[in-house]
Amino acid sequence: MNAKASEGIMVRWISWGMLWISLLPRAQAQEPQKELAVAEGPTREERLAWLEAADRYIRDVFTRQDRLQYPEAAQRYLRMLTLLDDSLTEAEARILAPHVQALEAIYPDARRSLSGAALQRWWQWQDPRPATPRNERLEEHLERWAYAIRHYSVGGKLDDRGLVYVCYGPPSRKTSVRLDHARYRQQVLDREPTLSLSGFPENEFWVYAHLHKDLHFLFVRKGAEGYRIGTSEELIPRGLYQSPRRVMALLRTLEEIYRQLSIYHIDYGMLYDELATYITAVESRIPRPELPSAVAFAQGILSKVQQQDLTVRERQQALRPPFYSNVLEEVDTLAIQLRIARFLNPDGVTRTEVYWSGPVATFRLSKAQQRRLERQGVDPAQAAYVLESSLLQYDADYRITAPAKFYYRLTAAALEQLQGWLAPQRYVVESPRDLYHLAFEVDQYATLPHRFSPEQAILVKLFAIRLDSLRALKADPELLEMSDLLPLWYDAAASDTLPGRPYPFVQLSPEVPLALYFEVYHLRLGAGERTRYEVAYEVRRRAEGGLLRRGELVQIGSRTVYEGTSRKAREYIVLDLQTWKDMRSVEVVVRVRDLHSGQEVWRAINFELIS
Repeated sequence: MNAKASEGIMVRWISWGMLWISLLPRAQAQEPQKELAVAEGPTREERLAWLEAADRYIRDVFTRQDRLQYPEAAQRYLRMLTLLDDSLTEAEARILAPHVQALEAIYPDARRSLSGAALQRWWQWQDPRPATPRNERLEEHLERWAYAIRHYSVGGKLDDRGLVYVCYGPPSRKTSVRLDHARYRQQVLDREPTLSLSGFPENEFWVYAHLHKDLHFLFVRKGAEGYRIGTSEELIPRGLYQSPRRVMALLRTLEEIYRQLSIYHIDYGMLYDELATYITAVESRIPRPELPSAVAFAQGILSKVQQQDLTVRERQQALRPPFYSNVLEEVDTLAIQLRIARFLNPDGVTRTEVYWSGPVATFRLSKAQQRRLERQGVDPAQAAYVLESSLLQYDADYRITAPAKFYYRLTAAALEQLQGWLAPQRYVVESPRDLYHLAFEVDQYATLPHRFSPEQAILVKLFAIRLDSLRALKADPELLEMSDLLPLWYDAAASDTLPGRPYPFVQLSPEVPLALYFEVYHLRLGAGERTRYEVAYEVRRRAEGGLLRRGELVQIGSRTVYEGTSRKAREYIVLDLQTWKDMRSVEVVVRVRDLHSGQEVWRAINFELIS
């Protein structure tokens, strides 16, 4: 499809009740690839010197939170990871060890796939905004790591607090179980002269209620090892177990421990209530035959403590995500839909077309977003909203080869009045190599009217997706090849190259006049220099309804034989969706068989059905 035809399709969307947002001057931004000044000398001494300098620089930048230097420091970190491919000396391994330890906390397979190239790719996949030159998630990780190294490490190695901090950042609540207040001194310490506060282990209790209401960690100090994830039973001094005479001191200690923990989490509330009730009954001195002895009660409660600790630990393991990022916690998600289709150019280069759109409603701001703008001095009713859409192509080694950016502008008043969907937008990239990757991103900025700069605007919404490991179509003229299926809103009267308008949406209603466009390449010429090929399609759908029909796989389809004079064929199939009512999802499979060569190719596409 040429540019002129593409623009014609966009204009006609107006008559279909779709919305066209006026296009600002298109800017194709080539992001410069920063070259690092890495001293890669031929000697081990020079490489070690560079490693030491890079490590110091990273620690300094992220400790001081010098955000202007974050991109450079992150690049040096990635460069450090590449050295993991080589045979490290003991000194080099010592420098990299804290970084590897933190990486294993968020990526358990890091040790198993400990290669610089693999780790660099992994970090690329974690980038929440692949169209920007920065990797915000990596910068967040290094900032957390630098803080954890300063505050939660022993001998340069992170303890469990540091590893949890690297994974999830600061907790929503942090406290310690302390036994140095007057009530506990009066009831326990003053009555047990051989007990002292030094016998109670140091501890910290972290709650991550913003991740899950039941996610929390109890850390207990283990001497020279630093803090490790522990249990509430470990908070009890060993000396309290040595004599039945101290059983009430043990119970009062447990009561105090669970009283403090229950304030921060209900897990410990039931044990506290049981302990407090028993101790109150004992202290009342009212004879109660059913009341167990203190020793028997202590044995039972300790058994419950062990079971409770085991339950808590198992649940924490189930609840823990690999990591949590709050990089974009104030940025909402745009409900964007897109389709990609690969076609083969006459020169054998694969052309990838990306079509995307979104409902106008997704670009409207929530009340929370409007309040955020007001706090930053921007009136939501007077602001202008700019969409920055970006498409990046990477080669097989994830080097950017074709970045492109486009801008669209909309006023707040228009955003409130307009309905429908943004007219489908089309991007095209060419991929001469076999394996390539794509990243697509749409950013919505709020800015002052008549002025836009991404550096000064406020990011309010975002959509980003990576399309990894795409393959170029086969250019060998002896091999039958086929493009992907491109959905169209079918229009028999269309005068364009395509018989309709691109339909990038996953959802379908029975009223949509759907057609699937595709191209066939390298057809074999037979007698009379003519091609002969068969096109067959089948619709696979899962029927809903009664119990016996649920999940039943149903197929319908047809076969048609075509002839032509060109080795390339352009075809489309019009589908009647009225027969798909009451279905939840469908897969359409199109097969092409060259009747001269016997070769066959096929493509499939999926849709979700809505009423």
